Amino acid sequence: MKKILILWLFLITPQAYSDNLSDSNQLFNWAEDNYPQYFNPPNETTFKIENYLVRYYEKTDIYIGTLGADVYVYGKIFNGLIHVGSIGDFINLSNNEMKIVGNDEFITQTEAALALLKDLVPTTFEKVQQYIGTIEQGEFSHIWVYEESPRYQVSEVDAFYSIKWYAGTIAHEAVHSELYHQYQAKHGTPVPADIWSSLAVEKQCIDYQIEVMKKMNAPQFDINYLNGLDGTGTSCNIDGFCE
Repeated sequence: MKKILILWLFLITPQAYSDNLSDSNQLFNWAEDNYPQYFNPPNETTFKIENYLVRYYEKTDIYIGTLGADVYVYGKIFNGLIHVGSIGDFINLSNNEMKIVGNDEFITQTEAALALLKDLVPTTFEKVQQYIGTIEQGEFSHIWVYEESPRYQVSEVDAFYSIKWYAGTIAHEAVHSELYHQYQAKHGTPVPADIWSSLAVEKQCIDYQIEVMKKMNAPQFDINYLNGLDGTGTSCNIDGFCE
């Protein structure tokens, strides 16, 4: 019943397509951290109502939602529905350089994997932020290091096998990109392929992935699988693709 009510309230405002799930979730998380008296309990599910992205907080009976870049809140304490500004008024989008491209489920899964790295392996998370600019849903897993914004294309198998596995693959690909860009910074281009994609480099990336997954307390089965790889096979990732 509450969802029907807020749908009616939102429909009286101008329409715009809300395709900014990543920015909206970042905003909602920021609101939960900074205003827990309103947005409680935290970590509620984001859902869609028409073109809006919305979270509802049962404990306080309050909604927060976005329509494009616009931010709205709804609740008795606000005397109904009010427009409170734009996403950029509350969070620094200029520092949110990593783009996540894919369907809603993929975006949510990617954010969860990145959050895991940030919480459990912060130095790796910083590496990922520096050397991966875009994470994109795709048919197979591969890092395009030479693009202006290094792009990690991820297969659904790698993305949805498990959160810890996915986080490990992100760390793995960040090393490929790090080696490429460190060489480029020192020597310029072109960057020889064996600098960032040789068999020896693949083994180096696998070893780093194992180290990260151990810090995340990943299942031993997955670590054993990685230990069995030497970079020479055709199954460096769960989906059967090796750089």
